[in-house]
Amino acid sequence: MSSTARPRVTLDGALWVSQCILAFWFSWIGALRALVPIHDLESSSGWIDSIAAQIPVRTVGAIELILSLLVIVPSMTRFWPRLASLAAIGLAAFSACGVAAHLEHGEWSRFVGALLLTALGFFVAWGRFAAAPIPFMRWTDEDPGDWPAVAHRAVNVSGMEHGL
Repeated sequence: MSSTARPRVTLDGALWVSQCILAFWFSWIGALRALVPIHDLESSSGWIDSIAAQIPVRTVGAIELILSLLVIVPSMTRFWPRLASLAAIGLAAFSACGVAAHLEHGEWSRFVGALLLTALGFFVAWGRFAAAPIPFMRWTDEDPGDWPAVAHRAVNVSGMEHGL
């Protein structure tokens, strides 16, 4: 009998996958809303003609692009990683607005997709804020010796270089 170890699915791994899905999906949709001509968007989506007079679609697309970057980049760099949870809440709020709009226009497949994205956004927000937060890396905590492209020289207090 062979004993092969199966990899476990961890909460941290599920959160990383969820963050990547949110980042990909909202960067794609945000780019479409920010860059594609409005009349092309109106033909493919029923909500744009009713909402475009109140909220500029380009602004929504730009905000979605920014939030899609903020949901993953701070976690990857460990520099202000709490921004990922705040960005996930923002993306979940956009998705919740999409749920209402798709329900109003009877777009059932898009309604289900927006509902899943809302749940995914709240899952990432909860996970990165409470369940499995990424620790903040201070600049003093990192070891510059881990960076191969940076040459390091010890400097004493008087400014004379040692270890050249």
